[in-house]
Amino acid sequence: MDYLRGINMEKIFKGKSVEECINEACEVLNIPKDQLDYSLIEEKKGFLFKSASIKVNINENDKSKEEQKPDKSDENNGKVKITDGRIIVKNPKEQGHAAAIFSGRNVKVIVDEEEIKTRKEVFEESKIQVIMPEDEAQRIMDINVSKDAMEAYASIKYKPQNIYKLVDTDESNTIEIKCESAQSVFPKKFTIDEVKKELAKQKITYGILDENIKDLVNGEENKSLLVAKGEKPQDEQDDILDIKFKQDDENMVPDEDKFGKVDFKSIGSIDSVVKGDILAVKTPGKEGKNGKDIRSKIIKCRAGKKINIRNGTGCSLKDSNTIIADENGKPCIKNNTFYVYPVHEVKSDVDLKSGNIKFLGDIMIYGNVMDGMTVDAGNAITINGNVERAKITSKGESLIKGSIISSQVLAGGENIIIQNLINNLEALKQELSSLSKVAEEIKKLNLLGADRKDGEIVKVLIETKFKDIPRLCMKIAAGITMEKKDQKDELLEVMKGKLIGLAPINMEHYWEVDDIVKIIKDKINQFKSFLSIPVNLRIAYCQDSTLESSGDIYIFGKGEYVSNIKGNGKIIFEGERSIARGGVLQSNDEIRCKIVGSLGGVTTKLCTSGKGHIWADIAYQNTIFVVGSREYMLDTPSKEIHAYLGKDEDIIVDKFKL
Repeated sequence: MDYLRGINMEKIFKGKSVEECINEACEVLNIPKDQLDYSLIEEKKGFLFKSASIKVNINENDKSKEEQKPDKSDENNGKVKITDGRIIVKNPKEQGHAAAIFSGRNVKVIVDEEEIKTRKEVFEESKIQVIMPEDEAQRIMDINVSKDAMEAYASIKYKPQNIYKLVDTDESNTIEIKCESAQSVFPKKFTIDEVKKELAKQKITYGILDENIKDLVNGEENKSLLVAKGEKPQDEQDDILDIKFKQDDENMVPDEDKFGKVDFKSIGSIDSVVKGDILAVKTPGKEGKNGKDIRSKIIKCRAGKKINIRNGTGCSLKDSNTIIADENGKPCIKNNTFYVYPVHEVKSDVDLKSGNIKFLGDIMIYGNVMDGMTVDAGNAITINGNVERAKITSKGESLIKGSIISSQVLAGGENIIIQNLINNLEALKQELSSLSKVAEEIKKLNLLGADRKDGEIVKVLIETKFKDIPRLCMKIAAGITMEKKDQKDELLEVMKGKLIGLAPINMEHYWEVDDIVKIIKDKINQFKSFLSIPVNLRIAYCQDSTLESSGDIYIFGKGEYVSNIKGNGKIIFEGERSIARGGVLQSNDEIRCKIVGSLGGVTTKLCTSGKGHIWADIAYQNTIFVVGSREYMLDTPSKEIHAYLGKDEDIIVDKFKL
């Protein structure tokens, strides 16, 4: 039980119930219950906790034992006081009341080895012990480290020790034991060494800022200062390669006026060099420097892009960073390897007068390639004029600035044959992998009967569900035969013996299909090793022609009409009003068109692999989008079209009505 002394002539008593508060007030003030003037302050009744408090008004006419003794003098009562921190008690005289004490806030009072909770009578012989609060001086150092451990901030705060003493009182019959702070003792300030030791405890050992630490210990409290700072890494600079000649893919798009008339002369002539010309100069990037965080952890710098230049045919290294031409010709670069190819220039048309052109290096034709003529370049080929009913082949980049009419253009040479063979092998591998899974399921569930042999199941599946397998086998056989003249090949023998015609019946187990898949994978890797660097084909316009490239195909002019165009990489229409009207366009990666088809609904087919994408600004009805094995025909003119395969392998065509 405790109570608080009221202000003026009021006292507040607290207890577990109102009745307990009243009894305590009557005992302390020596007032009968019927004379007690009180008011209820608070009463709480909870399930686990109850409390109440009352306020007692003390009138001048009300006299407690300490104040009103009708039958004896106040002088007979016991007295108590506090002087210079000592509690002095006087015993009561005959029939007087004993002196009493009660503990104040934050003070613990023990009388005769028993802690008092309420008012306690004391005598001269009473052993009174007062326990006052004991504070300890505190030194607080707060260290904050940034998330990247590159900076540490510290602040210091001091809390003093308060030494308390008893509050002196006048002599009275009842007093309250209270204490007050007599002295504040501040702790010893942090030293620079102590701050450093605290940093070391947090493994902060690098980038210590001594001057800031000095300001910290001598400066204001609670001021956060940077006490450690790491060193950021300095990244290596990339090597820079300065190529001194214009490359094939630069400035290839000719000027076009508002009426669509193309000025092919605006492209410019072929770039050439003479012996001794500098082809390229490499400037090595500056070395970097590793950094270190405040915990001494090394932060590695970003490695710069290194360029290793090499010399190929027709050029040499003047020094480790400079390539020069060893002969006159056309320079080019492939995978940082430089070449100079001799250039064969034809300043007239290629016709019966000039004959067919075949040259191991580059071919530059300033005129047209006429009906029935062939041009075969061992590297790049550039034709400024038109190609009409002719055949153009090259192993390097090809650029045809005029129109291609009823002709065949092959860019990439043997690469095209090999890449087509790889594509067919990939398709056959996919078909056989799916066939194996279906055959396994049929065997488990006996869908064709328990007496069916594995070979018969495989044959039925090829004839019904996997009809493309025989066709792919024939294409692959033709390609391998072209590559290997002796026709002795393991895959050829396996396809003839187990996949074509009645051969599947010879299989004893369906999982022999998986063995064929492994042979196909090895064959794909073998042919991929034969592939050289893909080359690109750039044209202005083609009609009723066949175009193939081992790399990308770019159409920068009016577009194409009823042609078959096949690119191993991308097919990109660069002209703002380029048209793809009729024919079939095939690409492994992506096709980007401007306008596809016509108002009359001419059929135009755009095909990519399962991972490919097709875009078209505008497409008319009867345009067919093929992604992988999925096909979609457009039935109404549309714009902003994007065709691709979704997660469920179904074709998705995003579009807006035109």
